[in-house]
Amino acid sequence: IDNDYIIKIGDELKISLFGGFTLDALIMVDMNGSIIIPDIGEYKVAGLPYSEASSKIKADIANKYAGTEAFLSLERIRSKQVFALGNVRSPGTYVLNAFGTALNALISSGGVRDNSSLRNIQIIRKNEIVKNIDLYDLLIKGDVSSADYTLDDGDSILVGGLQSSVSIIGEIIRPAIYEINENQSLSDVISFALGTTPFADKANISVERLLPSGEKTIINPREMSFILVNGDKITVNSSEGQTLKAIELNGAIRNAGEYALDENLTLGSIINIQRDLLENTYTGFAVIKRLNFSSKSYRLVMFNLANQEDLNKLNLYFEDKVFVFSKDDVNYTQSEEIHSFLK
Repeated sequence: IDNDYIIKIGDELKISLFGGFTLDALIMVDMNGSIIIPDIGEYKVAGLPYSEASSKIKADIANKYAGTEAFLSLERIRSKQVFALGNVRSPGTYVLNAFGTALNALISSGGVRDNSSLRNIQIIRKNEIVKNIDLYDLLIKGDVSSADYTLDDGDSILVGGLQSSVSIIGEIIRPAIYEINENQSLSDVISFALGTTPFADKANISVERLLPSGEKTIINPREMSFILVNGDKITVNSSEGQTLKAIELNGAIRNAGEYALDENLTLGSIINIQRDLLENTYTGFAVIKRLNFSSKSYRLVMFNLANQEDLNKLNLYFEDKVFVFSKDDVNYTQSEEIHSFLK
């Protein structure tokens, strides 16, 4: 225990005397807050720090009885009774050990109910609020010091209802509903959500807010210091769009995938007939799907995989998608099922 531990009624001390007097006894602090050492006397110890009580008794015995030395230690500490009240799952009285904290009391009561405030949990001692605990310090920041507040015998822990909250979705790590305090900013709530994903567009965040008239409005905050109000719905939009300067190679080919579009890239640069064709590749027909940026429409460029020189001369352009078919693909297009469907 800490030397500052306050001795209470019901605590048990081990007293050992050596020298002129010899004694080895366990003595409980009585209802008067005293211990009585046989043949020595009575000492008031309840309410004193352990270090002070120990020094006081040692010094008094040494002065009264020359050659006698005293040793004191706490053998057993009385449990304390606390009250867990309000929006907890099982309100009531709980017995904790001498070092029981606010967090221990919450766990003993089964935790908090839905729609409980986690950010303003009150510790009441002798009808006064002695501590306000913000569990976000523990749950989000990992700081246990606030929730680790040691309770005294008779303390009450009071959990209130959720008063103000916002929701956040989109390109953030942990979408959820978060409780906010007064003047909480957009930056604070994003930190509660563990930050944004790599695809977040921080310049494109929208806040849906309910007006006093009952109507809704959309706000696009320009600064992370934007102050939120109860009921705000935050959406962090994505910046993911088209892959720039890239082409796609798809289908029955060994090296299918995306390729960076270098200057003057040709089809022969990414397809080597001798190396890249599979046993099932159909060589008589393949297609490039090409976007016409002016009309925003596509056209198909057909080629075959019979001659490497022809592929070396076929230029590729931004957004081209190359499709190489298998023999099974082509056989299916010639099937009676497709013929009947088209007919």
